[in-house]
This record gives sequence, structure tokens and C-alpha cells, in this order.
Amino acid sequence: MSKQTFPLCVPIVVAGAGVLGTIVAGITGIALTQRRADRSDDRALARERDRERERWAREDETRTFEHRRESYANFYEASKDMARTAYEHGYGFTDGSELPWDW
Repeated sequence: MSKQTFPLCVPIVVAGAGVLGTIVAGITGIALTQRRADRSDDRALARERDRERERWAREDETRTFEHRRESYANFYEASKDMARTAYEHGYGFTDGSELPWDW
């Protein structure tokens, strides 16, 4: 029987290919995992930004409503004062013949 022998470089090449394959697979796995994590983080950040915008919009609406309500109340009070001044002047309840400048 003859013994068949392989040159020494064949096992070294096979071992190197295995190590190289393992390294490439590890790097590829890490890159894919990182890419997915980045996408997931981007989506989560976009959702958070949308929630913040919605919250700010609600706060702006509430603030606008409060300002409008306050303005209407001030206008109503000023209108009442103006009507009272005109009424008193019309019926002669005021001292002067003319209405005050800022009536």
C-alpha cells in the first residue's frame, strides 16, 4: 500500500481559509447587527420627536386658548366700561361737557 501524503501547504491553506472565513463572518455579523440597531434607534428617535411635536402642539393650543380667553375677557370689561361712560355722559351724569380723551 502506498501512502498518499499531502504537501504541508494544503492544511495550512485550509486552516487559513477557516480562520479567514470566521473573521469575515464575525465582521459581517457585527456590521449587520449594528446596521439594524442604528435603524431601530433612528425609528425610535423619530417616534420620540413626533411625540414631542404633538405635545408642543397641544401646549400651544392650550396657551393660545388661554390668551384668547383672557383677551376676550379684557375686551368685554373694556366694552362695559366704555358703554357705562357713554351712558353716564349721555344722561348728564358726568361733570364735563366732553368725554374724556381715553374713554
